[in-house]
Formats: sequence, C-alpha cells, structure tokens
Amino acid sequence: MGTVLELPLTIGDVAAMIALFTGNAAAIAIEVVTWKSIPQFGWGSFCSITKSFCGIGIAAVTISSLAALIYFLLLVLSLVTIHKKYQN
Repeated sequence: MGTVLELPLTIGDVAAMIALFTGNAAAIAIEVVTWKSIPQFGWGSFCSITKSFCGIGIAAVTISSLAALIYFLLLVLSLVTIHKKYQN
C-alpha cells in the first residue's frame, strides 16, 4: 500500500514546497517595499509610520523562510530514501 501512494504524495509535497517558497518570496518582496519605499510608484515608507509592524513582519518572514528550508531538507531526505529503496 505504501508503494502505491509514494509517488502521488511526493508530487504533492513538491507542489506544496513550490507554493511555500513562492509565498515566501512574495512576502519578502512586500516587506522590502514597505521598508525601503518606492517614491516613483507612490509607495511611501510604511515602516516610518508603524515601526513595530515592520519588525514583526521581518521576524515572521524570517521564521517562515527557516521553516520552508527545513521542509525542503525533509523533502530531499524523503526523496533520497525512496530512491535508495527502489535502486535495488
């Protein structure tokens, strides 16, 4: 039973990982814009108004990126285990 579900679950894990890294990249981009501001597009410096929000946002993005990296390492470990299992 485990062999039937390994491939679909692995594909689902890879898709979830891609979505996770994409979401983190978008969050980092928005955080950079709120921190630095882009006057050409009418984006003022949001962090100069609310200092605590930007600190919390940076902490959240950092923790989320660390969690995504750990998830990626677990996925690689899982793929290596599956590869070794079917190599013989």
